[in-house]
Amino acid sequence: MKTTRTFLSVGGLLALATVAPALGLQTTACSKDEPPPASQNPIKIGVSAALDGPYGGTGQGIRAGIRAAAAVINARGGVLGRPIQLLEEDDKSSNPDRDGSRLLKDIINKFRAEKVSAILGPGATVQVGTAMEITYPNGGVKGAKIPSDKTPTLLISAWATSPTLTDQWPAFPDRFLYRTPPSDFYQRQALWKRMEEPTVLGDGGVGPISCEHPFLVYAQDPLGETYNQYGTEVKGLTDAYKSAVKTGQQTEGYAATIDKFKKAPTTPGCVALVTYADVSAQVVRAFRQANITTKFFATDATFDSSFLDIVGDTRTLDMVGVEPDTIPEDYPPFEEFKAIFRAHTPTADGGVLLDPPSYASNAFDAMVLVAFAIQRSGKPDDPYEIRNSLVAVSRGEPAGSGVQVTPRGIDAGFSALASGSEINYQGASGPVDFDENGDVKAGYVKWIFKNGNFQVLSGNGSRYKPTDFSDQ
Repeated sequence: MKTTRTFLSVGGLLALATVAPALGLQTTACSKDEPPPASQNPIKIGVSAALDGPYGGTGQGIRAGIRAAAAVINARGGVLGRPIQLLEEDDKSSNPDRDGSRLLKDIINKFRAEKVSAILGPGATVQVGTAMEITYPNGGVKGAKIPSDKTPTLLISAWATSPTLTDQWPAFPDRFLYRTPPSDFYQRQALWKRMEEPTVLGDGGVGPISCEHPFLVYAQDPLGETYNQYGTEVKGLTDAYKSAVKTGQQTEGYAATIDKFKKAPTTPGCVALVTYADVSAQVVRAFRQANITTKFFATDATFDSSFLDIVGDTRTLDMVGVEPDTIPEDYPPFEEFKAIFRAHTPTADGGVLLDPPSYASNAFDAMVLVAFAIQRSGKPDDPYEIRNSLVAVSRGEPAGSGVQVTPRGIDAGFSALASGSEINYQGASGPVDFDENGDVKAGYVKWIFKNGNFQVLSGNGSRYKPTDFSDQ
């Protein structure tokens, strides 16, 4: 039987309760029997999360996942006998188009001045590109190694997915960017699979493919360009069925997109949206104002509560999409994480959160992996040793070996590392085995827009497995 999970906005529907910080540590409320972290010589971790702007809904869920992990780690005594201190900053969705990335650059430089052991975030691909120019100072030369007189900072994102981030910097052992969600190298395949699936009819039968002639509306940034490339080179999509738009463009700026849609050689069967939530909402509004009724297919970039704040009337919105499987079904480590997240993320009225929001599991894994890496290296001030250990704890050393550790066994993982044993972390979001490019491979879920909200499908046929995608 098919069920749905309603998308919950941590920013809009939940107000996360926090306790007074110790040593500047900001974390979610813990159970009464958990001791506060020790107050001397903390290990600092920078957290750049968008709590406002078009990435705000996702950003707040990411922060909540990091806080839950830090609370668990500090409750067991921290790392190397020292507490984790989260230096949290709201980057307000700062990016090249919004403010020239000025705020984000200030935040990343502040973290480096504080000599953090690692930085978690920022979220969006365009933000990570900006951050890496500071954390990996190689002069901006694609693929270049860092000069010997420069010091890198380990950067881990729980949301950025563009393949351009894979190619921009060197592979291990020179890599200092890692991502806990999978690359859009796979999500673009998932989006096209969804458009090419048979239409489910009202009587339970199936009809023709969902969208035979897609019209691609993509952002002129690393997020959109990878889908544009895939559409052209793999799917044979011509320029007559494409429209590039700018990040943050306003509704009145889509006249060219609407005109191109109308002039397509064959009437498009749908619109494929590869834009962030604010632009996606503006595109939908533009089509509505032009009295064009069409089906929209979208990615995780649209799946954000900020879409709801801009799009307006949603009663007739026909939209479906895909996103990385951050809430895996029939996967015990995720169920373990869900219990931890509930315990450390109360709602404002003291209620219980049914499911963690998207990417909270990826953020939780990022924090846990960094902590394990610091424990294994024994050198919280050495970015090279932490990076080496990060890869080792993510997949075992050698790969596939080591004591398997899940979210419920975090304390056992630290004990194993302290005794000199190797571990292989089985994350909340999946195995999280980093390859030489700092990427992981995972599945994807299907979602729909229904009753004024995003709903993730579950049950038969609701997911794409990692084996469904080509590595070529």
